[in-house]
Amino acid sequence: MLKRFTVTIAVILTFLFAFISGLRYYIKPYSGGYKFKKLNTESVMIFAEQDEFNFRPIAGGTFIQWWLVKDWDDEKWTSELNILKEAGMEYIVLTPTAFYKADKVKGEGRTYTLYPSSSEGFEVMQDGSGNKYHDIVDACLRNAEKAGMKVFLGLNFSEDWWSKRRDVDWIFARMREGNTVADELWDLYRDKYPNAFYGWYWTWEVDNGYFKNLDFSGSKRILANAIKIHLDHFDATGKHLPFMLAPYMDWRLGTPRGYAKMWEYVFENSGLKEGDIFCPQDSIGAGGLNKGNYAKWFSELKKAVDTKPGLRFWADIETFDIHDWTSITINDFVEKMEKLQPYVENFIAFSYSHYYSPNITNPGFHETYLDYVMNGIVENNPPSAPESVAAHIEGIRTVILNWNPSEDDTGVCGYYVYRNGVLIANNQVKRKDGTEGTETAPASLRDTLPEKGKEFVYEVQAYDFAGNLSEKSDKVMVIAE
Repeated sequence: MLKRFTVTIAVILTFLFAFISGLRYYIKPYSGGYKFKKLNTESVMIFAEQDEFNFRPIAGGTFIQWWLVKDWDDEKWTSELNILKEAGMEYIVLTPTAFYKADKVKGEGRTYTLYPSSSEGFEVMQDGSGNKYHDIVDACLRNAEKAGMKVFLGLNFSEDWWSKRRDVDWIFARMREGNTVADELWDLYRDKYPNAFYGWYWTWEVDNGYFKNLDFSGSKRILANAIKIHLDHFDATGKHLPFMLAPYMDWRLGTPRGYAKMWEYVFENSGLKEGDIFCPQDSIGAGGLNKGNYAKWFSELKKAVDTKPGLRFWADIETFDIHDWTSITINDFVEKMEKLQPYVENFIAFSYSHYYSPNITNPGFHETYLDYVMNGIVENNPPSAPESVAAHIEGIRTVILNWNPSEDDTGVCGYYVYRNGVLIANNQVKRKDGTEGTETAPASLRDTLPEKGKEFVYEVQAYDFAGNLSEKSDKVMVIAE
């Protein structure tokens, strides 16, 4: 009897756990608007049956860069936040909130903010016509508060960082400037949006080329002291919120163990505390690491994180390919999370809003990712092969290619074009990025032949938003006269 009672309780608890897990993700698919859908008994049973997927990795949030949202009104913010919530996200990293720009002629600089500032040497950023931007930070926090989302506010940044990373005086001056930014943000918004104003993001990008475990410049000490300027200030003023930093790495510039040892020193000497977040970039999108080595880097970095009790280890998953600035397909996005899941506890995308959101590109990315979130697997139905590929010479060495679009159950994301078996183009759906970019993959290409007097063979291959590949098209040949 006791055994039967125990089993009954276990079944009930499993059912409740599935219900709570499902509540977060069961929402209405894309249909022009994003709103949560009421759960029913059938929906709960679906989640109970999908218990094996409870530990599948999903992104917990996304970075949003200021320029994308500078003109957004509340309606656009509401739409975007509903999209992110639908994808199971709860965090936003808005970055940065201020910029330092040096006037090389006058030998001085000013700090330009995305919020109303009253500090000496600070002023609100203006657009190209000289008009001040509206309060971008307030718009983000206001809508996040309504949506129940948490925001990390990026502090200050300067493009001079790339040339000043070893200038100690300059770095420390920027850190003190960042403290002023933090004070202003706190006074303006902390009490106003207590739930949304969740944490700080340190915007300065650290790599293993400039910051090393062993060098003559003492770079790890400089880095630790720079971070400490912030954290000491937060502790002294009662403003310590979860503090996130997201460095990157390049396998050509050092070793995983050497980088991990450098961070061990920083963790020990910078003032990082329990609840702060170390969130390295996967560095694949930017070309620093690759699929063959990035897990090893995260494995070593986890050892470093484990030396600092309470420090949280997340991963910044890059959603772009720097070679052509296209969006990576959903299978690649998920694969990277799966590979890093043994080491980290959460994932932040860089960036769902910039590369996957229906507000910025074809909804196929979002729909395909939602299907994965709901079902635990990425769909694997390939598109049809492109047909009727035609090529003609225009001018001396210019080739114009055209083909009939492929078909796919979730839509065609793009086309790979090959010349003599070598990939030469990725015709992907375009992002809007504030423009009227097309949301369909172009079924044509203009190519310049590298040589005269030779034969060139073209093939086209379609792929969908999940990354499934079609068969290659029939070959078409041209001869450069």
